Amino acid sequence: MRPDSASQDCTASHIQERPSRGWTHAAVVAVIAFGCYIPSLSSEFVRLDDYQYVIDNPLVRSPSWEGVRRFFVEVMNPSTVAGYYQPLTMLSLCSDAILSGADADRIEPFVFHLTNAALHAVTAVLVMFLLRSATGDLIFSMLGALLFAVHPIQVESVAWISQRKTVLATPLAIGSVIAYLQWGRTRKWGALAVSIALYVLANLAKPTVVLLPLILPFLDYWPLRRPLGKCLIEKWPFLLAMALFTWIALVSQSQSEASLRVANVFSGQVLIQWIGLLCYDVVLYLGNLVWPLYLSPVRALPDDLSLSSAPIAVSCLVVICLVGLWLWSRRRAPPLFVGLAAFAILLSPAMGPLQFAASCVSDRFLYLPSIFLLIPLVSACALAASRYSMRKSVIQVMFGLVIAAMAALCFVQQSVWADSRSLWSRVEEMSPDDPVALSNLAIFDLEEGKLDDALRRVERAVEVAPNDARSLHTLGRVQSRRGHGAEAVELIRKALEIGLGPSQGIGHISLSQALMVTGDDDGSREAFEKGIEFGCTLAIVSSNMADFALSVARRPDLAVYYYRLALKDDPENIATRWNLGTALEATGDSEAALIEYEAVRAIYEKQGEPMPVSLGDALRKLRQKLGRS
Repeated sequence: MRPDSASQDCTASHIQERPSRGWTHAAVVAVIAFGCYIPSLSSEFVRLDDYQYVIDNPLVRSPSWEGVRRFFVEVMNPSTVAGYYQPLTMLSLCSDAILSGADADRIEPFVFHLTNAALHAVTAVLVMFLLRSATGDLIFSMLGALLFAVHPIQVESVAWISQRKTVLATPLAIGSVIAYLQWGRTRKWGALAVSIALYVLANLAKPTVVLLPLILPFLDYWPLRRPLGKCLIEKWPFLLAMALFTWIALVSQSQSEASLRVANVFSGQVLIQWIGLLCYDVVLYLGNLVWPLYLSPVRALPDDLSLSSAPIAVSCLVVICLVGLWLWSRRRAPPLFVGLAAFAILLSPAMGPLQFAASCVSDRFLYLPSIFLLIPLVSACALAASRYSMRKSVIQVMFGLVIAAMAALCFVQQSVWADSRSLWSRVEEMSPDDPVALSNLAIFDLEEGKLDDALRRVERAVEVAPNDARSLHTLGRVQSRRGHGAEAVELIRKALEIGLGPSQGIGHISLSQALMVTGDDDGSREAFEKGIEFGCTLAIVSSNMADFALSVARRPDLAVYYYRLALKDDPENIATRWNLGTALEATGDSEAALIEYEAVRAIYEKQGEPMPVSLGDALRKLRQKLGRS
């Protein structure tokens, strides 16, 4: 393939590489890209993979060389994050954990957000250089990079700590493409080696970049304008690496509980439904790019995927038109031909018969593919500006206004990711019957003591998905808090039977609490021990059990037992020792309670911190009661 002479009128007239120029523009892009995400620096970890990646991940919280080894060698069944082989990403998170105080009781999210924002700024700069390399226009390449940087569709990738894999893999992938373009123009083997190395590193950060080599022949077609046959032969290193990482991705994912779901495309009915869903997803993705007012972390699948459904039929028609436009653009608009092809190829791992996400569409999957849609946009603007020189400033102003509007939406979208409640409230707003959102919001209500709100939400979740283990487990927890122990036991046992995945241990702890409410102490301790066997942290769950025994079950004797158990693992924990004193006082053992209060006072003195007034009041009252001075 080679663009004919007519097609060259639809591209930038020439490409002049000037390495000494562009760094000031790059600095502007970096500052704006980073500054746009300053609000996210104060955001929290969210209950959507952040706990699995960081909070509850011992290899991240306590970095070690053994952990590094496991990140790289656990291919068949990665234990660090279920189903994903991404060692470079995990190393990056470990580095942030060290800076954040890895073994502290509370790890701060600030450094994690800071790194994500910095990586996004680096990506935006690389996008500018990629666009410049493809189109030859520096100003519009800078504007295109700014549009990428501030577009609200990117918020999910940047503001969500678990998407470190996306913001780390993308600059590596774009760097690989830039190096490949350099190789195509200079034939310097060093550039090709750099391109291959960056592609390998990108795969070690996120497996969905694996199809990147498939876009290289399109770049040979335009802007490199190289003969296709010869160009294909030289790509064998990329193809070997792609085959290896494809195998790794499929094997590691297939071993996890969130394994790939493969549609049976040999079934006519399933094939039609899959095509309908694919078209629907494509239209949603493009709609979010053009009109990003209804972004949500989770979008529900359509109830009807048949062609008789109006949304599906319209989506199929739109995709047919897009395919026609793509074929038409091959000779008449090569930048559009290349941009659409690259977009489709890089987005395809998130679509098609291989499904590994519960959401219909997810903004994070657009982070890399959307970059290549900027190539035809920047090329068209540069062409229009060169043909109508007097209107160049008008085009730039219009571009700037779009960037300003997107930046405003970007700030608004970041509020969605500020904390877990904001996140799942947005999902509930967009999908009122989503059982995951309802269940998560019920948990927040439960933690805040809003039992009626929690019950209303989780009952709706169970009504929508009667066999959803997570919703059944949450309903059981709510019923335990309401004192309905027998009902709670039945619900939680059913959830455990269905399977709670990584939360199976927590499920047994919830069962222990429910059995405590019923008065079955032996069964409660047996369930507690099983939760510990599943990997629950002894100090944390023992303290939680004690709090439950004291405030819900009204069993201060059991609270004393569990607080003492927690202190064996964490003897300097002020809250646990103070609560032990409270529990002992509730049992009538004032002497032992006074000892624990004195121990808490001693810890405060040891740490050089002032003793709380409430602790002083408790000590004074107990001393008076016991006749001590």
